[in-house]
Amino acid sequence: MRDSEESSFGGLFLFFMCIILISIIFQNLYKFFIISNNWQNHLLFKLLIFSLALNGILLCFLFKKYIVRYLSSPRLNLTLLIMLGISLILRHFIPQGDSFNLYNYNLSEIQSVLFLNNIFRSWWFTSILFLLFLSSVITIFIRGKYQRNRIAFYLIHFGVSFVLIGIFIFYSQGWKGELILNSDKEENEIRIISGNKKEKNYQLNYKIKLLDYKIDYYPEEWRLNLYQRNDRTGDYKIISSIDPHERKTFIIPGTNWKYHIVNYYPEFRAEKKVVKLSTNEPVNPALKIRIISDKEEKEEWLLAKEKNTYLDEEDKFQVTFIWQWNKEIQKRLTFRGESEKHFLRINIRNREKIISVQVGKKYRWRNFSFSILKFLPHFRYDLKTKSPYSVSDKPENPALLIKVEKIFPKEKGILIWLFSRLHRFESTSLFNNELKLEYSYVRPKIGVNQHIVITGEDKTIRFIQRRSFFIIPFEFGIRYRINKKDIQILEMHPAVDTKIEFMSVSDLPKNPAIYLVLGSPRREIPFLKEKGDEPIVLEGGKYILNFENDRKVIKNIKSNLKIRFSNGVEKRYWIDRNHPVKIGKIYFLQDKIFESEKIMSKIHVFYKPGIEIFYTGFLLCLIGLLIQLFGRREGEEK
Repeated sequence: MRDSEESSFGGLFLFFMCIILISIIFQNLYKFFIISNNWQNHLLFKLLIFSLALNGILLCFLFKKYIVRYLSSPRLNLTLLIMLGISLILRHFIPQGDSFNLYNYNLSEIQSVLFLNNIFRSWWFTSILFLLFLSSVITIFIRGKYQRNRIAFYLIHFGVSFVLIGIFIFYSQGWKGELILNSDKEENEIRIISGNKKEKNYQLNYKIKLLDYKIDYYPEEWRLNLYQRNDRTGDYKIISSIDPHERKTFIIPGTNWKYHIVNYYPEFRAEKKVVKLSTNEPVNPALKIRIISDKEEKEEWLLAKEKNTYLDEEDKFQVTFIWQWNKEIQKRLTFRGESEKHFLRINIRNREKIISVQVGKKYRWRNFSFSILKFLPHFRYDLKTKSPYSVSDKPENPALLIKVEKIFPKEKGILIWLFSRLHRFESTSLFNNELKLEYSYVRPKIGVNQHIVITGEDKTIRFIQRRSFFIIPFEFGIRYRINKKDIQILEMHPAVDTKIEFMSVSDLPKNPAIYLVLGSPRREIPFLKEKGDEPIVLEGGKYILNFENDRKVIKNIKSNLKIRFSNGVEKRYWIDRNHPVKIGKIYFLQDKIFESEKIMSKIHVFYKPGIEIFYTGFLLCLIGLLIQLFGRREGEEK
């Protein structure tokens, strides 16, 4: 018996080599008989298989004593477990589910016989599981006569048997499919993509409909990227990318420019701080008001010498704060709206002219002509497509595209973007500083139905409409009804100073911004780049600095499904990509979301029979190991 145990590995190796050779012979015979389309030969092939199987059963019956002794060998158990581990390792190195043409042509024959592209459903993996199961069961009955102190032995071997039975059931009966859902109709048919089922579709006894979906992302990673243009191709590539928390100084190669980040604001907020001055003289009067509506409540500072007007576009009224009332102010109040205006300041050899221009028209002054080609209210520049675009219709960053041409001597026209905000670092001087351009944008004014003028010297409030005028003294804290909103005067000061304070509301990158400093031997420019701001263009477009989001990684995808069962009961489930949800005997796991004309959700579907038996066996093995390690043995107390 000892000799049989020592030779178990060699015998098992010879056994499997014989099986491989026989399988290759069977495969070639099968190809020969099936391709010939001869039913008589096909029948002979079946008879050949039947006769070989019958001879195998007779041999097993004649040598059952030696086979049982061989299967009950502990070394056979160990050998089978090693082979099981090797097959699991092979699965991770060989792509599963792919066709054989992806593999080496010279090895395609042996790979097609061994089913290396689907190891868990191959004949040899099933044979290992079956032999391991037989070995465990026979070992229990041959070597493990019942003894109370050997309960751990029984639990471990019964557990291994349960695990193998569960795996065998799962890989022989289980399948994997996919379900495509949209919000238009209900589905109950699953397309099977792998498994031993002959059917291509599986019908559920309930219907599923997609109601909604949700995509969660990891926190955005923002970086300050430096792009360099290839003079030959015109393409841009990133030559430097820094985290907004870095505080080092970086030099732009081949130039005198250098830059560094002073501060980083994950959720940027700029607030105007009003500082009260210790004087009663009306140097710069300020008034604080509160606007209350059904939707929100907000506070505004009105400064007599700066921003002294609050405009409510929704209800079309205007609140103005002045220190002293006079008739000239009343004459300037208007109830009509005005369209937006574009002003172009032209300087030709120190002679200036300001003209109001319109998009689509051409203007001429002295020796130059100006064609107003395009206007973008919220200018942005896409580095991938190398084209400008507008984020929205709001004039957050107005830009004007102008074609400038010299009339005599005639020169090639120049296309240039002009910005009304001072966030541009390329010069607006053209034709060897002969021409200088500057662009100013004036927002459109909407027509109002009512003016509310608050004066500080006599503490009165005036309600001015088109055909009426009403004046009353105001009190702090009292609410005054204007259209559908309430105005409350909170406080007033004759002399204040203002400053803008930058802050971050939270640590989450919801509205990131950086305070950047650009420097050269001649000047140093502080610059605040907010989220999605236009890039900083240097050296005539050779270098571009842009604060942008490098990646947007999906954390989880969830689909909200409505399940309507055959008895009329409806239930809702959230399916995500991290935790499978079991409905009846079927497991559902989220895969993808397709956002096109119709929102569609792709869901993986699994049928896992025998999984409960597998976990039961695993639990029995765990209990047996714990008893074996920590249980008391006979003679220990003595």
